[in-house]
Amino acid sequence: SGSSGLLLWLLVNCACACSLNVLNFIVAKAVSPIAQQLLGNVKTVIGIAISPLFFDNPITGAQAIGCAIAIAGTVVYQRYGKRTVKPKPVESEEVPMKETEDLNGQNSAPPNKV
Repeated sequence: SGSSGLLLWLLVNCACACSLNVLNFIVAKAVSPIAQQLLGNVKTVIGIAISPLFFDNPITGAQAIGCAIAIAGTVVYQRYGKRTVKPKPVESEEVPMKETEDLNGQNSAPPNKV
């Protein structure tokens, strides 16, 4: 029953990959491109952090520094990057409407809407 176990493992792996792609599309619609990039950085940091647990990979100094920079950048963006300047509302000016001729050949001015 080794081949059926392998087939089950492949099906579960395919389902996980498909779910990941669907979730990526959902997140892409919900957040800005900068937030997507930050989420990708956080995902990489989490992958590096849990890698020693599953694969006994040591974390190198370069990886640790890169993770620290990514986390610091995320924190800085959380605190200061979301601030946006709201544009001033444009004051509407009333534009005079010119008279038009209706189908009966009579002049009529459209009602002035504000």
